[in-house]
Amino acid sequence: MDRLGIPILPSILVAGLLISLFCSTSSMAFAASRTLYLLGLEGHAPRIVTITNKYGLPFVCVLVTLALGCLSFMALGSGSATVLSWLINLTAATQMITWISIAASYLRFRAGMRAHGLGNEFLPARGYFQPWSAWWALFWAPFALIFSGHYIFAPGTFTVTDFMFTYAAVFIFIVLSIGWKINMVLRYGQKWFGIRANETDFTTGVAEMEEMTAIAEEKWRTEKKSRLDKIVDHIF
Repeated sequence: MDRLGIPILPSILVAGLLISLFCSTSSMAFAASRTLYLLGLEGHAPRIVTITNKYGLPFVCVLVTLALGCLSFMALGSGSATVLSWLINLTAATQMITWISIAASYLRFRAGMRAHGLGNEFLPARGYFQPWSAWWALFWAPFALIFSGHYIFAPGTFTVTDFMFTYAAVFIFIVLSIGWKINMVLRYGQKWFGIRANETDFTTGVAEMEEMTAIAEEKWRTEKKSRLDKIVDHIF
């Protein structure tokens, strides 16, 4: 950048990175806190995480999520940086497993739609290039997950610790999935291998969601908006 002769360019790039980091952090904090809140409502997390303020904000979940972000300060220490790299590896593997689950679930959802004779018009919103993009993710996500720890297997570099923290998320996911399935089968009589595509339910809750959507759309159409709000709505 110094060769370009633009002294302010590094500052612009740093500002862009900080803005991108802030946006990404805000998005992840929102998703993580609401996921934790839902787990609390369903009884899979301590009830304390379901506490909200008068505006409906699950502030306990937000605080817990932001507190976990403080682990990034471990990078400031020489010894703790290794632990941080392990956590990053676990997080990266978890992300890949998440995308695999999303893609597989979506493809199964599409199979159910076909079995019930439902077309794309059934969906209120449709993604581009589906279902091919789901197949694309289902292929590349496992590929990235498997080869994410390729450096571990280089001659003279293999350690059990690095292997465990790189691929531990895979084993944890398998164990938890099997345990959850056994619990659902024994307690609720669920089938071992799920349900057939023609047995999927596309009616429960649809009327309620359509009613809520209609109310929200009517409120959006009738509320007064400033010129800036109209511009933002048009763009996004």
